[in-house]
Parts: sequence; C-alpha cells; structure tokens
Amino acid sequence: MPITETLLARYRGACQFGRMNSDYMRLREGLSRRQLLAGSALIACVGPSAFAQIPQKLPSASATAKASHSSLRLLARGNPIKPGVYTAAIAVELSRGFKTYWRHPGDSGVPPTFNFTASANLASAEVLFPAPKKFADGAGGHSFGYDASEVIFPVIVTAADPAKPVKLELKADYAVCESICILASAEASLLVSEAVDEKEADRLTAARLSVPAQVKLDSGSVLKIKELKKAESPESFLVDVRLPADMKAELFLEGEAPWFFETKSFTRRDAEHGSYLVNVIERSKAADCTGAEVTLTLVSEKSSIEVTTRLDLGLVTH
Repeated sequence: MPITETLLARYRGACQFGRMNSDYMRLREGLSRRQLLAGSALIACVGPSAFAQIPQKLPSASATAKASHSSLRLLARGNPIKPGVYTAAIAVELSRGFKTYWRHPGDSGVPPTFNFTASANLASAEVLFPAPKKFADGAGGHSFGYDASEVIFPVIVTAADPAKPVKLELKADYAVCESICILASAEASLLVSEAVDEKEADRLTAARLSVPAQVKLDSGSVLKIKELKKAESPESFLVDVRLPADMKAELFLEGEAPWFFETKSFTRRDAEHGSYLVNVIERSKAADCTGAEVTLTLVSEKSSIEVTTRLDLGLVTH
C-alpha cells in the first residue's frame, strides 16, 4: 500500500475514535514534506465532511395523516423504473364499514383528487387507480369504489432533474361513506430517491398489479373487449367481450362530459363470449357531435383490463 494510503487509513481510524494514534506520529516523522502534503490533500478530500455526504437510507413511508374515518400515508421505493422515475403510492386506510370512491364514482359519490403542486423537483405524478367494485349507494343506484380496509393508489413519479431527489407534497381530498358521504382531507410529504429503503417494495408491487392492464380493443389474454355494436333499441349499444364461462365480471364505462352510461345486463353467447347491454343516460346533443371517446374497464375476480376507444354516434341512434 502506498505511504499516503497507509496514512489515510490510519488517520481515518484515529478520527473514528476521536484521537490521533502514535502510529500516525511515527509515520509523520519519516515522511518528506511533499509526501506529507500529498497525504494531507487526500485526507482533506475524504475527511469527515465527505463521510457526512454518504447517502443514508430514507424512510419508505411518510407520517400517518388522520382524516374523517380514515388515514393516509405516502409510500415509495428506491429502485427506480428508470433514472429519475420512481414508484410511489397513496395508501388510504378506512374505518370498519366505510367505503371510498373510484375516479368515476357512479350514480353517487365523490371522486378523489390528489394534488402534488407543492412538490419540489417533480415533473409529473401519475396516479393509477386499482380496479373498482360496484356496490349499492343506498338511494336505489350504484357507486363504484373500494370497500377494503386499505386502498393503495400507485403513483408514477418523474423527477424534473433525475440527479436530484423529489420532495412529494400531497394534498388529498376524498370521500368516505358508511350510510352517508363524509368529505375527508389529508396532507403528507415524503422524499423520494434511490436512497429510499425497500420496506414497502412488496406492497407497491402488489398495488401495481391491482391496476387494470391497459390494452387495445380486441386484445388481451384471458379477458377481451372485442367491439362495440348497435343494439335493437335506440340510446343503447352492445359491448362484445371474451369472458370464459367460469368467470364473472363487471363492466364500467366512462365518457367525456356530458356522456353518462349505465351497464344494464350481460348475455352469454357461448362458453367464451357474451355481450353487455349499455344504456346511454346522457349524451351530447350538439349538432356537430359524431360520438365520444369512452373508457371501458372490465373487472373479474382474477384480472382486469382497460380499453379506451371511440363510440360512434350511429351506434346509439336509429
């Protein structure tokens, strides 16, 4: 080992115990001025201030924010999808018997809003929604959302500068419902970078798998949304799907305002295929309207898919 490296190693040991050992003093006596200056320069470069710059593992969860009949935390993992792009999540815990809502709440309810505008070094935060459930809203209709004790919304976080950490600052507004809806608000913050520990890695992976796979029309493996077809009655249409006989599924539809849909029934055609009848409750009456973009989400107990396509006006008018 070169003499300067020897000096450096022993000096580190001396610093660690808060004293200068006698070996260093003996080495110093045998060094030329040039060797001593070179060794001192090395020590200056990697001394105590440099040790303080070694990144420590950051927590993978924020503090818990309490809200009405619920609580909220931000989660993250340090293993980036690619440089500067991270997996995070919003974890909402619900009190027993309470529900919260999907991005499209159905006949009643309030969709959640997640605001990250106060964050630092954030280019974008894309919130993903787990596959929803359909449940009675207590007023004769149906709502779409979640009734589990915890709901985890994955978030794809992209840094403005990939070389720097992202400081997530979340302001969340959502509704919780038992017999009536109650508005809830919570705030949370979390530093996200490669230095975040991996304690939440498994939960974040499972949460990502709960999000419907985005596929094209007439594509997919087990489930397929094959095509939109004209129905016998006006102001309705059919959605042909591939749905194996051993599976049940719910079909959710979202349209640009003012379009609003209601899935009425499912008719099986054979062991692999069937059709959902969809009523058009509200639609644009503008003279230049030719249809609307719609998002269809097909959710079974085993898997779920999401398709965005064009609904032609001719399919719903006769």
